[in-house]
Amino acid sequence: MTKGLQETLHTFRKMGVSLELKPVLEALATLPPLDLEVSEDVRALLPERAGALVVAYARVIRELDPTVKNPDAEHHERARKVFDLLL
Repeated sequence: MTKGLQETLHTFRKMGVSLELKPVLEALATLPPLDLEVSEDVRALLPERAGALVVAYARVIRELDPTVKNPDAEHHERARKVFDLLL
């Protein structure tokens, strides 16, 4: 895990928000299957990791346009391009 993602994970934890595992797994189910089995330990980490990515995504939008209050389609497209480059 990168240093930046670790920092956003800490930020997400401080927010006191929790994500449910079911929606995270449902979103992952739409992706092509991997040849690897996901252990229960890894499954337990998925909601926090997803939360950290949401925090990072919001920060990318803010970096791209510091004045944005309600991101529009262009903001999301630009943030998605950054994530596609990095992930």
